[in-house]
Amino acid sequence: MKERSIKLLTLTIVCFILLNSCLSLLGLGTEGEAQGSSSASSAAPQNWGFGEFTNEWGDKSGEYFMLYKGKITGVFSNSVANNASLIVEQFIFSDKYLSMDLLQYGDKNTLLAMGTRADVNVTMRTKSLGDKTFSGGNSSSSAKTIVVDFSDELLKVLELQEETEFRITISNRTVGTSTYQFKVKFDDFNAAHERMKTIGKK
Repeated sequence: MKERSIKLLTLTIVCFILLNSCLSLLGLGTEGEAQGSSSASSAAPQNWGFGEFTNEWGDKSGEYFMLYKGKITGVFSNSVANNASLIVEQFIFSDKYLSMDLLQYGDKNTLLAMGTRADVNVTMRTKSLGDKTFSGGNSSSSAKTIVVDFSDELLKVLELQEETEFRITISNRTVGTSTYQFKVKFDDFNAAHERMKTIGKK
């Protein structure tokens, strides 16, 4: 009787293994595998690219960033312009900072009038959180790039994936104040952020 029970158990295990093998060949897999496959598919961000930071010698750092690939346009005003055309490029997010290039008149050669003592404030308005303002600065490597240090509050705004209205003011005692405004909706920010956190672990 005991020997017969062992044979039945062995036969059951063999049948289970064969069944799983057949399902795998058919591309069905188990429920857990199917859910994992679906998750991986939905997590593929369409509007973001990824890059790796390098140090001053050009060596890879093992730290990654997200680059928004969508088109961002808006307007800017200062002492000589009122609601003139603005293009935002190189919109980069990482666990270090948020940065972007503000191209006045859409011109890559137009430099921001920031100088060394400019005050940069970035206000992000969403339906859920209202206005959140972050202090920023200018990039040491580009006179058209502004940078805002990473914070949990900044991440919380972006994680909403709501339409976000940006209002950026750059104030300088010498040239006055310039204001930059644009709206953007980062639909797949969360998927891209998760991808960025794991991309370096592969």
